Amino acid sequence: MRAKLDVKYKQSATPLETDLDSDKLETTSSSYEAKKEGATMPSRDTFSFSFRGPDLQSNGHEGTEKAKQTKSTPNATPPSRDPASLKNISNPHVRTILDKMMKEDGFAYKAWDGGTSHPVLDSLKRVAVVLVGKINQESYQNATKEVFEGMEACGASAYFSDSESKHKRGKFPAVNVGISLGPGGTKPMRVSVGGHGPMMQRLIDNKHVQRLASHQDASFKFWQPKLYKHYSDMMVKLRGRNPTLRKNFPRSVFASMAFNFPPHVYTHRHRDVRNLPYGMCAVHALGNFDPTAGGHLILWELKLIIEFPPGCMVLLPSATITHSNVPVAVGQKRASITQYTAGSLFRHVDNGFTTDAALKASNKARFEVHSAARLCRWEKGLNMWSKYVDGKII
Repeated sequence: MRAKLDVKYKQSATPLETDLDSDKLETTSSSYEAKKEGATMPSRDTFSFSFRGPDLQSNGHEGTEKAKQTKSTPNATPPSRDPASLKNISNPHVRTILDKMMKEDGFAYKAWDGGTSHPVLDSLKRVAVVLVGKINQESYQNATKEVFEGMEACGASAYFSDSESKHKRGKFPAVNVGISLGPGGTKPMRVSVGGHGPMMQRLIDNKHVQRLASHQDASFKFWQPKLYKHYSDMMVKLRGRNPTLRKNFPRSVFASMAFNFPPHVYTHRHRDVRNLPYGMCAVHALGNFDPTAGGHLILWELKLIIEFPPGCMVLLPSATITHSNVPVAVGQKRASITQYTAGSLFRHVDNGFTTDAALKASNKARFEVHSAARLCRWEKGLNMWSKYVDGKII
């Protein structure tokens, strides 16, 4: 039996409806093929946002969240197309770029104080992204503060290599910890963290980190129950075959966590192509910064610039939707933690706990069956996404 979530939290769910055609999103995952032949990024000339829907309330029990209808929230603010929304952006160069994106490229600006949660829907009302609001409880706010300060202290005393400090996602120290199967690997294993072993163990053992990880897990299950089960089933099979594989957190279906160390975490425009293409990652923003002045999340295919306050979380398919951040203001600090699962783990389990090369060599007929099945895996994956219809997650 899964443990109870230690808090009750309200998911006020006013959807952002878009005309995004998720079926036509291009994926470039090198770890678990889902790309459709001839697929291209959809044209994003217009958006059709609407803000309708009831609140959603979880019952506070991890693993048994149920959506229920309550009173509507008609006061939700839709994204703005007025570049004046950018007036608080502290960096004038960044503000100029974002102004051009709004005026010439059709980007919209979403103000978000983190007090409510908002699903971002595609053209078929599938939940593509979720802005998950903060838990309105002092102990939760304290947990986010403690995680940030713990990462700051660890980062200040650690030596990070060039590859850890400068990478495709940005110029900030980042360490990944958890279970994966890298290119050329033959079996899943714990990712090597080099000389950071004791530091990373302290972080994943930290009760406040564990609380945020559990909150990410519970939110994933609440918003994407079918996809969550897909993750859970895979991890059960994987660890059943490899019982010595140690998870980061007992109350999370994700295989790995990335710690992006302060003080200046903002990502370049990228996709995390080794993650499961139709899967979700859970990103927590942490630190001391003004979210109207910097730290914004940019979702490029959706043409959205979103305020991303410290203590808040976003669920998104990071392998498929291109994303980046705006730098925070001078003198302010930002970090983040992200849970995710590599697509290679799903492929390994689907192959019967072996690699493509080994399967092809040992059982070519079975390999060809698996290869043919991958042609429709993207559609099957999207069908696991929840729909948000008439105020309900279905």
